[in-house]
Amino acid sequence: MSDDNVTPRIAGKHMNSHVGRHVLLMVECLDTGGDVCTVKCCDGKVIRVSTQPGDRFQRYVGIVLFIVIVIVIVILFSFVSLYVLYVYVFILHQYIYSKYAQIVAKVNHPQSGGVEAEVLSIEEVSDTFDMENYDKLSDLMNGQYKSLFV
Repeated sequence: MSDDNVTPRIAGKHMNSHVGRHVLLMVECLDTGGDVCTVKCCDGKVIRVSTQPGDRFQRYVGIVLFIVIVIVIVILFSFVSLYVLYVYVFILHQYIYSKYAQIVAKVNHPQSGGVEAEVLSIEEVSDTFDMENYDKLSDLMNGQYKSLFV
C-alpha cells in the first residue's frame, strides 16, 4: 500500500525523514511573534514554523473571545450563582485558550532558512493533553510498528 496520501503523525525528531510532505505534529506554542512562530514538539524539539495571517497561534484572539463569552454569560445568566458562573468560565477557558495544538504542516528542507515547516491548519486541544504519551505513540507509529499505521 502506498503512503503517498497518508498524513503521518510525527514528533520533531522524525521531521528529516518527511521533507516535502504534509505531517501532523502535536505542539506547544512558545512564541507567536509575526508570521513565524516558535513551537515545541511532543518530544521537546523546538522548531520554527511559518503561519498564515489569522492563524489561531495568535493567542490574543483567544483572550478577546474569552472575555466576550464571559460578558455574555454574565448578562444572560445574571441570576446564576457565582459558583456556576465560575464552572462555565473554567470549562470555556480550557478550550479557548489552550497552549497545545495539533498542526498539519508541510516539512521544509533543513537548509531552507530556519523555518522548519509551513503550517496549513491548526486545531487546539485541551491543556491537559499528555505530550509524553503522544511522543511514545509517535515513536511506535514511526518505528517498528509503522506498517500498522499506514
